[in-house]
Amino acid sequence: MSSWKSKMPSSARRHIKLEQFSQFVSATRLRHVQNILFNRKAGSADIDGILCISGKCIDSRYNEGMYELLNYLLFGFFEVRKEELESSGFAEEVIDDMMIMICPDRVEVYCNPVNYYYLLPYVSHWPCLEFHCLSEDEYNGEDDDTSEEFKIRSLIAMVRGCKVIGVPYRGRGHEESFNVMAIEKWPIIQAFAIDDFEGGGFFTLMHEVVDISGQVHQLQDLQDPVSIEQLLVEPFSLMNRQWHNMMKCVQLSLETPSISVSHKKVAEPLKSYFTHGLVGHKGRVGKVPFVLFSHDSRREILQRALKGETVEASDLPIKRDQPSHMICLVASPHNPLVCARTYFFSKSPYAITKGGSGDGLQHSHDNTHLRYSIGLYLSIIRAVQEAIETYTQTSSVTQAKAKCMKTLKERCKLLDNKSLRDFINESSSAEFVLSAMNLDNSDEPLADGETSKKMKFISLTLYDIPSPDDTRGSSSSMGSMSFAETFLDSRISVAGSSEVSCDHIIMTSSIPRFQLWSMTGHTKKLLATPPSLSPDQWGEVLMTQGDICMMGTWTALLPPETVVLTVWEHGLSVQNTDYGSFTLHGSDISSVSLYDGDSMTQVALLILEVKLTDVMADHLPPHLYADVDNRGVSRILFAFSPHTKAHTQLYGNVLPAWKSDSQVPDVNRLNSLDYPIKEIHCYLQSGVNASSTATISPLKKVAACMPNLYEFLHHLTGSCGIQGPVTKDVFHSLVGTSSTQQNRGGDEKIIVTIITGAPGCDKENVAEVLTSYNKNVINWLEYKQTEECQVDTASLHQTMTNAVQTFDHWLLSKSTRLILVAPGFCDTTEVIRALSSHPDHKLRSVFVVGAVTLCIDPMNAYMENRMTFPMLTAHCAQGWVNNIVFTSQTTGPSELLNSLQTLVRSINSDVALLKAEKGIVKRSTDLDLIMSETAFQEPAMERSRVLLKPSWREGYPNAWPCHPEVRDVVLRFTHPLEKHLTLIKLRGLKKTFKRHPFEGNIYSVHGIIEFNGSPGVVELRYTPLNDKLILNDGVSAPSIGNGSTYYMSFAGISLKEQELKLLLNGCIKQKPERKRFLTREDLTPQQIDKIHASHHLDELPEGWYYNGSQFVSMDGERSFTHPNLDLFIQDYLKKKNKEIERYNQRTESESYINLWR
Repeated sequence: MSSWKSKMPSSARRHIKLEQFSQFVSATRLRHVQNILFNRKAGSADIDGILCISGKCIDSRYNEGMYELLNYLLFGFFEVRKEELESSGFAEEVIDDMMIMICPDRVEVYCNPVNYYYLLPYVSHWPCLEFHCLSEDEYNGEDDDTSEEFKIRSLIAMVRGCKVIGVPYRGRGHEESFNVMAIEKWPIIQAFAIDDFEGGGFFTLMHEVVDISGQVHQLQDLQDPVSIEQLLVEPFSLMNRQWHNMMKCVQLSLETPSISVSHKKVAEPLKSYFTHGLVGHKGRVGKVPFVLFSHDSRREILQRALKGETVEASDLPIKRDQPSHMICLVASPHNPLVCARTYFFSKSPYAITKGGSGDGLQHSHDNTHLRYSIGLYLSIIRAVQEAIETYTQTSSVTQAKAKCMKTLKERCKLLDNKSLRDFINESSSAEFVLSAMNLDNSDEPLADGETSKKMKFISLTLYDIPSPDDTRGSSSSMGSMSFAETFLDSRISVAGSSEVSCDHIIMTSSIPRFQLWSMTGHTKKLLATPPSLSPDQWGEVLMTQGDICMMGTWTALLPPETVVLTVWEHGLSVQNTDYGSFTLHGSDISSVSLYDGDSMTQVALLILEVKLTDVMADHLPPHLYADVDNRGVSRILFAFSPHTKAHTQLYGNVLPAWKSDSQVPDVNRLNSLDYPIKEIHCYLQSGVNASSTATISPLKKVAACMPNLYEFLHHLTGSCGIQGPVTKDVFHSLVGTSSTQQNRGGDEKIIVTIITGAPGCDKENVAEVLTSYNKNVINWLEYKQTEECQVDTASLHQTMTNAVQTFDHWLLSKSTRLILVAPGFCDTTEVIRALSSHPDHKLRSVFVVGAVTLCIDPMNAYMENRMTFPMLTAHCAQGWVNNIVFTSQTTGPSELLNSLQTLVRSINSDVALLKAEKGIVKRSTDLDLIMSETAFQEPAMERSRVLLKPSWREGYPNAWPCHPEVRDVVLRFTHPLEKHLTLIKLRGLKKTFKRHPFEGNIYSVHGIIEFNGSPGVVELRYTPLNDKLILNDGVSAPSIGNGSTYYMSFAGISLKEQELKLLLNGCIKQKPERKRFLTREDLTPQQIDKIHASHHLDELPEGWYYNGSQFVSMDGERSFTHPNLDLFIQDYLKKKNKEIERYNQRTESESYINLWR
């Protein structure tokens, strides 16, 4: 332990690697946990707090439930940073040494000085946070028992006042029963009962312990930007890779001279991935991966497979007379990621042979059956996407299903097949599912009209679809089709209004929604060689390049397919290894457009418009004309990546040749793109940018395939922390549509500059500097109050009224500004709410908060070790402060200041940190920041305020209370004080300080008083922690009433008025009490010995003599004391009592002060 300082984590190692981590998401997760304390079932006891002891530490016997809750609150702290922590050189028990107590109005964290720096970025922004952490010197001391004793005392302090304590006992997937006595056996809990620590007895006898594992497991199902990032970066990437392995298995099977596609071989990547992921898992399992070919996709088999049951399936014969398809479903173990696709097989490839068509070619393909199958499947995809859009906007499963079925029927009408229309109209033919998903992929019903923060699973399945040549009444079926996605919606709505902002992300969108294989005629790889075509019809070859991206204009079919493109003088040909080849002659093309963004670093898009005739429909693969406009024109896109050979040949060979003598229409250069081609170009450009970047974050790599990912995550950050509809102000702050121009400063507004901070931070000096600035053009008004713990709303409102009157008076010559010196132990939220609650709406609209500045004296920031003053961390919160001024320790190196700056930066990375010794701001740039007229009203600040405190306008319990609770006690009196006695009493306050819970500690003294012998009234300010005393002369005595002239205000914890009166009584000369007359019984033996010593040589009575050691009488009586001792004592008492009588007479004759009359 002695060498820990040399291994202190650097700032780089404290960095959280999760890109989407933010204080807003962290605060949202904490609120979710705190909601467990409020949302108890009827009849169950109210929980006062949730105790979480590190699940990896022996203190809780490696409890999995607590480990999971800590990982939830700390964003996988023990997993994400495992390697970093192991390489730090610290023992595991040092890093894991932490406890967290979550209460409705506060959070208390125990840790040690080592993991303090690791934990700080994760927890420093939590509201009402209290750290129980030893200082470096105490932790690094010679006595190792000190840290253990501190941990036990910290636990006792953390649970003090909590009768019912919840613990997350069970880990997810574990069904062990809750046993209170098992908790009592935990080492840290056993130590609770040791008498030396005054815990009061056994933990489970002093506190009722209840299991909250079920509620905690439900929290893990809720999604936020960080959980989305974690899903996409690792589980989805792995699932996506296994999906492509499955597709490669199909490709390999078709390239080999086998007679069938093996069902087991195709499904093996999906099933192995899922099975291995379930190793050690004891909980329930939701959906299970499967692959079914068309002849095995009957209703009874497919329904069982969709329910997660094991089904027997056969292989797919390769040489068949009709096209086939297969249904594939993949599920991620322990993660809410599921998707299903239907892929197709054509009986022969699209091929080009010499013949007698108009272009000199014959396309040997009859794809009526294939067009029917693919057209129906694409209709299913459209219907599901429309349902997702509808649900995102309405949160209604009923409306989403209705939209889905309506879209399906409309699209199927275009296929012009009566049997299909009759089939779709049967309610039993289609199964629509829209449900929430838990981490284990199990379904959970969605309440209609209620927003759910869980992942959503949506699927549409058509069972036993009739063949295209089926006549009514026959039973010919081509099997079933299914399509499913996993998506998450984000929705923010206004209460009592139809105004809504919504967005969604389809998590499985990058898994190809369409795939077509030819069952024969495959080659192992694409050859970049041109096909043999007639030069008379096609001219010369201008370019032959592989790795060209080709797609239609329907964004749902992204990602694009990779083809070999051959460009001729009079047309082009395309080769695809999966389904064959096709050509487009210049006479088949209606128009050609090119878009390159006027930049050679942009993806160049070649856009071909083709008139879709029956001949062309047979000629082209069906997915290329899935998006046909009203003119019957389909657009085919070819993408040329910059800095490639294909890109060079496009501009060097193709475009010049087509511009001269060519049957291809003239190329039209586009300056902009319309939707959806613009979205496709963004998708392609994102992929190029990602591949050209040397280092790219894992999430940005995923975002290259999901271009709207970051926009959605930004929206989700705003929606994940709110419950239900919000007010219009909150709505506009979250979606970024509020206009702040009307709130900005101007001649018609009074700018309010708020200066806050704990007493003793020199905020008064900062205000004084401001009020002396530009007096010729600014009419400064200052408001400050006696109390430091609450806002005097009535007084503030009166000041606002007076300010408006002054504002009207100086309107033509000066601008009016208000400096509000806010109470230091009161949240800034309360101050802003007080400003905006003036009963006169027109009057309060005149005031605009320009900037909020917090003053901090590092010497007056910590109550004990690393526990800061109440409200200090709340004052530093994002969105609530623009500047922080450090008012001491600024003239040289200071470990205390550095430590405090680290804390502040972890709470708020956007705030400006300034230095001004004793609050004297000298730099003009600092003054400009403090006096800003618009900083507090910036949209980013508004959004931060709402994200951290969604209901801050509603007040407690949604506001952050002050904890430990600091209260003001004001004593009023009528007489001057003795200066030397007063200063002695004040300087001695720090010596009386108690440790946590700090009851009776006085942290601030402020008063208007007068000292005996002084010429006038003074203002006194004193803060014991930094021993700062300020005496301001020339202050007029306040008019208090009730005969009182002076007052003294004490701010502290659990202060008692009677004790404070005794303290003040010691600051004046008090009337002494009357002394009681002495009696023989009042004398001590020592006093009697002294009386004897002063008279032992006095003359002896007759008949007595002294023999050298004793007094002896003639009668034989002996004594060690003088025989007249009683007379001597009586004389002594008479003398003393005469003195007491004179003292009492003098006391009665003199006048003394009573402060409280």
